[in-house]
Amino acid sequence: MKTSAWHALLTGIALALVSGCSTPESRISKNQEIFNRFPPETQEKVRAGKIEPGFTRDMVYLALGEPDRKYTRKTASGQSDIWSYVSRYTTTDRRLVTGRFRVHTPDRGYRTVRDSVWVDVDQMHEYDRLRLEFDGGTLKAIEEVQR
Repeated sequence: MKTSAWHALLTGIALALVSGCSTPESRISKNQEIFNRFPPETQEKVRAGKIEPGFTRDMVYLALGEPDRKYTRKTASGQSDIWSYVSRYTTTDRRLVTGRFRVHTPDRGYRTVRDSVWVDVDQMHEYDRLRLEFDGGTLKAIEEVQR
C-alpha cells in the first residue's frame, strides 16, 4: 500500500476513534426524552441526519453531533452563535529534495553521497463544510461549502 493510502487509512481510523463513531441513532438513544418531544416529521429528519432553519440546538445536535468549532458573531442587531462542522482531505505533492544521503555499499559499508531524490509529501487540508447560525436557541441560517 502506498504511503498516502496508509496515511488516509490511519487518519480515518483516528477520526473514527475521536468522534466515537457517533451517529444520530446513538445520540438519540442517549437523549431519548428530548427526542420524544419532537414532532414526528422532525424526528424523521433528525434520524436521517437532516436539519433545517427553525430547528433547536437539541435537534441539530441529535442530527449532526457536536460541532468541531463554535464562534460568536456580533452585529449591530445583536449576537448569534455559529456552529462549524469541519471536513478534511489529503493531497500529495511530489518534491525534489537535494542533500547528503547515507547509502549502503555492496561491501556492507556505508558512504555519504550528495544527490537529489523525489519524495511524496502528504498535506492535510481542513475546511468548514457546514456553518450554522443560531439566533437565540433557534437555527437561523445554514451555509454549506460546495466542493
